[in-house]
Amino acid sequence: MRKILLHVIIVFSFSILIIGCNLTNNESTDNSLLSNGYIFTKNNHLTNDQVTKLINLSSIREKGYVVIISTSIYKKNRKVNALKQQFYYYDIMAVHVLNKDIKTGLKKSDIIMLEKAKIICFVGNGSKSFFNWAVKFRLRKYLLNAKKNGALIAGRKEVISRLKLQ
Repeated sequence: MRKILLHVIIVFSFSILIIGCNLTNNESTDNSLLSNGYIFTKNNHLTNDQVTKLINLSSIREKGYVVIISTSIYKKNRKVNALKQQFYYYDIMAVHVLNKDIKTGLKKSDIIMLEKAKIICFVGNGSKSFFNWAVKFRLRKYLLNAKKNGALIAGRKEVISRLKLQ
């Protein structure tokens, strides 16, 4: 009888330990969705859960808009359009795409748009030419101003780190 009771206690303790580890893992996954105003993607796009989290944590439903920035050098990007559709699905219709001009940089209206956005999303891995463009036209400065104004920023951790936003 003592052996059986001891086995039950060991199995029960082991089960509690495993469940506790799984809960801790799930919590860290949820917490990694928002880290100091940033949401990091594991691949080149935001999941529905991440889009929902961005919408719920921002004041976008009250006022404001989303800005999507493609880190690709190509003008047309399917992932940008797919992300726009995700926001539209959640009735967020004010979604702007930053049109980068490699030669002229950012217009005054682009800067104002960035600094007043509620959500800024990066789509893509980030090409060398994108980062060169970002440095040349001081994109980091405008993104940090947006962050000070309460914007949430989402994208690949490598992109956000390389822009020195974190």
